[in-house]
Amino acid sequence: MALMVKNIDLADYDTIFCDSKEALKWAYKNGLNTSATILTSSPSMLWDKNECIKHIESRWSVKELKEFQTSIKKFSEDIYDSVVNISTISHEKAVCISNTAVEFNRVLYKASCLTNNHLTKPVLFISVDGEGGLLGNKMNSPWDLLLANNPYFKKITYRLKNNKWDELSTEGVSILKRVSLGGLETLFYRVLTKATKYIPNIFFKNQVLIPRENEIVIETASALAKSGFWIKKINPNLDVKSKKHNKKYIEVEKNIHSIVEDRVKRWICSNPELLTTCVELYISVVRKTLNEFNLWGDRWKHIDRESFGKKNILLTNSPGNISGIALTEYCRRLGIPVVSSQHGITTEICATQGEISAHYEINVSDVFLSYNFQCADISNKSHFSRGKPFVSGLSARHLRMKDVRKKAIVDFPVVYISTNLYKGNLAWFGTWLTDYHRARKEQLIVINVLSQLPHKVLYKPYPVDNMRFSDRDPVLNDIEELDNIKIFNQKIDMRYLLDNHRVLITSIATSTIVWPVMTGKPVIFINCKNNNPLTKDAHKYFSSGLFLFDDDEEDFHSNLLTFLSQPIEKIEELYELKKESRAIMVNRFFTSYLSGSGDRAASMIKREFFKW
Repeated sequence: MALMVKNIDLADYDTIFCDSKEALKWAYKNGLNTSATILTSSPSMLWDKNECIKHIESRWSVKELKEFQTSIKKFSEDIYDSVVNISTISHEKAVCISNTAVEFNRVLYKASCLTNNHLTKPVLFISVDGEGGLLGNKMNSPWDLLLANNPYFKKITYRLKNNKWDELSTEGVSILKRVSLGGLETLFYRVLTKATKYIPNIFFKNQVLIPRENEIVIETASALAKSGFWIKKINPNLDVKSKKHNKKYIEVEKNIHSIVEDRVKRWICSNPELLTTCVELYISVVRKTLNEFNLWGDRWKHIDRESFGKKNILLTNSPGNISGIALTEYCRRLGIPVVSSQHGITTEICATQGEISAHYEINVSDVFLSYNFQCADISNKSHFSRGKPFVSGLSARHLRMKDVRKKAIVDFPVVYISTNLYKGNLAWFGTWLTDYHRARKEQLIVINVLSQLPHKVLYKPYPVDNMRFSDRDPVLNDIEELDNIKIFNQKIDMRYLLDNHRVLITSIATSTIVWPVMTGKPVIFINCKNNNPLTKDAHKYFSSGLFLFDDDEEDFHSNLLTFLSQPIEKIEELYELKKESRAIMVNRFFTSYLSGSGDRAASMIKREFFKW
């Protein structure tokens, strides 16, 4: 007999939306028909040989997904152009609206999977509740929002059991290793920022305000501190919860309406109610974002006191979220220059990065500190760019990777540094593959290559901050059945682990590549044609400087297996022959300078903004 859940009889539904094996198992136990069609995006659920479980995203071909992903850039630019000249909308607010345009495509992507039957007939959505990570629970597709006008639609929520989610940490990494990699400048910075919480700054005329940090920010701040600058970490005042921010933005909504409608029409079924729902969903997000933007502006107003009587500069990492953009707008009002730092090497090597150009650091800063001239040039051409780039080079922390010990004897000579991060409902696209197809491609590398090597292999999963799906990655379950591969189960950044291996394998054009390359150890790079592929320019240089394998080549798996089956010493010898080509590659796509990044950036700041 079926269980009544808030007046819902599970046996009444033949079409179910569900992304959790645990939740589905519970539903079966409580009356759901085992013959009901289960629609899911979850790789784990699709792994099972259950004919009733169907891939909701199967309507997407690589060709269509490529068109969808590559057209996001123009959509965000058109939205920006439609609102930036409105008198009440600053450049920063216009950028923020453009960011919502990028993020809206996650909802549109799911909406495009719906048919008229889903919109008019009885369907049940089994959502999940539970811990999700730093950003909270992001495991549920927006089916409840998209199907709200279906009178036969119902939703129930299942509370996950035992879903503890660990965050990235340095637990297990020795203090000596952390200090040796971070350097004295990081130690100096940590001591200084703790001291400035308690010591009055009345004796300092120049002040650096830091809301978010990374390696370059730390090294630049340390160099400025040695020149007599006061370094102060700042945080928003989250106690400010003003209720006055609840406005409508009629002119904004009017200007963006037709642009949004045109994009939605291209991708959804011909259902007028779904079209209206999607457009209204986006407009409501814009309205909410602008009101939150104003609230965040109020939360940063205390820096007026913190900066009073000083000549200030804001030095920050990744200011592209709503809090960071609101802060940069407020700094502009106060006349405080904003200097931002590159977050990672991706813009200069990845062919699909245009999708997120609305999030580039240069869009909301006066000066953007880049690692290399390639990134500086691309950022400078951003449709949303406000500032100018300055090439500082990679951080000393990155450059210290060359000092990673080369052990003669290691337990796992080969490490596979996985970049298989599922999109779920959270990540940007960058790919022309569904999560399920990405999982299958990862599985093939494991089964056809790694499992057949004569070497012991460590499989290092990507350290996910937020859960995409509630079930474990099915690829990991497959690996556990293999004898020569071990999974590294701790959430520790790979930079602290590279001394334990001799050959480093990774894939797709993301910032992960910088740490292995800078060690000088052999790097095997798998270029994925349909998943964050290299640009043509980067491909040419990576082919010369690294061992590059394209996953669309005939005999890709067998060629990779043959190469990796060589003695480790042979692979190291062959890699050494690429040393000169690799130096050219590093100069072009990684760092234009091999030392002094923090000092170089600090000198520019003093010259540009303090007339030293």
